[in-house]
Amino acid sequence: MILQCREYPGIRIGLGRKELTRLKQTTVVTLLKEAHPMLGVTESEFTYREHKGLITYINGSSIQLIDLIKQPSDPNFDSMGSLNFTHVVAEEVGEVVAKARNMFISRKNRYLNGELKLTGKSISTCNPSQNYIKTEYYKPYVALGGGECQKWKYGNVEVDGEMKRGYRVYVPSLATDNPFLPKNYVEVLRKLPDAERKRLLEGDWNFEDTDAMLYKPSLIDRSFVDKIEAGEKYIGADIADTGSDHTVMTMVENNIVTEQRQIKVDKTEAIGDQIALEIIKYAQQNGFEPKDADRIAIDAIGVGVSTRDFLRSKGWYARGFIAGGRSEGSFKNLRGEAIYGMSQAMDKGEFKLYSRLETMDKLREQLMAHEYTTEERTIMVKSKQLIKEVLGVSPDYAESCYIAYWCAQGNADPRRNSKRIIF
Repeated sequence: MILQCREYPGIRIGLGRKELTRLKQTTVVTLLKEAHPMLGVTESEFTYREHKGLITYINGSSIQLIDLIKQPSDPNFDSMGSLNFTHVVAEEVGEVVAKARNMFISRKNRYLNGELKLTGKSISTCNPSQNYIKTEYYKPYVALGGGECQKWKYGNVEVDGEMKRGYRVYVPSLATDNPFLPKNYVEVLRKLPDAERKRLLEGDWNFEDTDAMLYKPSLIDRSFVDKIEAGEKYIGADIADTGSDHTVMTMVENNIVTEQRQIKVDKTEAIGDQIALEIIKYAQQNGFEPKDADRIAIDAIGVGVSTRDFLRSKGWYARGFIAGGRSEGSFKNLRGEAIYGMSQAMDKGEFKLYSRLETMDKLREQLMAHEYTTEERTIMVKSKQLIKEVLGVSPDYAESCYIAYWCAQGNADPRRNSKRIIF
């Protein structure tokens, strides 16, 4: 940032972090107290207005500090729409929700780039985390062979008035690579608990995050089976309303997740009817008859209600899963009971995942995002919306999986009155 500001008068660089206070306490201190002296920038060459979050250099270039935390009054981060930067830098981006990150980096290439023929760049820094950053950067890096860095094509960018291929680059860096880091800091990292030591010192992206993590990597790995033994089948369907969410079906046979399939619909037609017909088709392909519909459970909220009603009109009395419905245990809702229960069943070896599942990478990532807390003897599982913010996508594959698990645990006829079935 300093070198760019020095070379290109008048440019503006956005520097963001989830919490503005932390940004000022960390990166800004390093920039002013260590990087400036190292590069020969004297105090007469810049001004820092802390209350405005602005560092301005004598040639007119500047670094503007941006708060990337989600505000209830601005859930879509519309306030960033008026920001225009030459480049952007996001610190500790693993702590930032995907929507905020995406909006922030979209503000580059908007200030003097054309006049200076300067291609805008976004740079993000982070510690390993189990969210969209791992999917977007670390996994492609590994797939390309790892090493000191990897570069791959991503989108397009305007260069000298022409559209050319853009790229993403991942550069791994450890604390021990930093010659300016105090040695006692590294020693502190060595003494951290196992998971945090692996993450912060060793740069391990496959760490077991926290005790609050319901689906740790080791638990998922232990649940793999290479063979499917024939048994009773169950189907769980997470029904999407609109937007980027997907409708996904999960097949469970003999307590093994054997297949997951996405349903695509024409949004100009009755969505619920289309989904219902696809569910019937899939069920019949797997040997189901209308009398077996109590072994099918659907997310009966929103479009799911019309899906359930259409199924019933065809004689398929599928079970309705109400995520916010009452739990029979010490859980906030039925969703929490199903998610927690599935993790415990996997831990006991009573619920398995087929190792050749085509959607395993998506399912694994989405399961690992589920955490829980306890409050007044009630178990609270992280909400779907919060998980969506962490991952950058809706956890549809995980949702349909635990709905199928829930269905397999209580095979009741939905036409009878039951406190676990809501019509």
